[in-house]
Amino acid sequence: MTLARRRKGVMSKYISTLLLDGPGFTDTIDKLAEAVADERFYLVAGIEARGFVFAAALAYKLRCGILMLRKPGKLPGGRVGIDYALEYGTDRLEVHDDAC
Repeated sequence: MTLARRRKGVMSKYISTLLLDGPGFTDTIDKLAEAVADERFYLVAGIEARGFVFAAALAYKLRCGILMLRKPGKLPGGRVGIDYALEYGTDRLEVHDDAC
């Protein structure tokens, strides 16, 4: 979340300390993979941009692809999207229309 988008009463959590901790990050991905070990996945969805980091690592571990969910207008070509509510308004996520 950028400073310009912060609103009173909305908490932001930063992940930089986790990403700097190799064993901690590895353990996090391992635990996420263990939590879904009995399921079969073709794609792991990640919401930009921090979500791409976790989705890529988890997809690697699960041996599947990555579905990138982006902010409006960031993807080239055809796309579909969904609007969703936030504590301070609304936003939108989009994906390529042929991604899945």
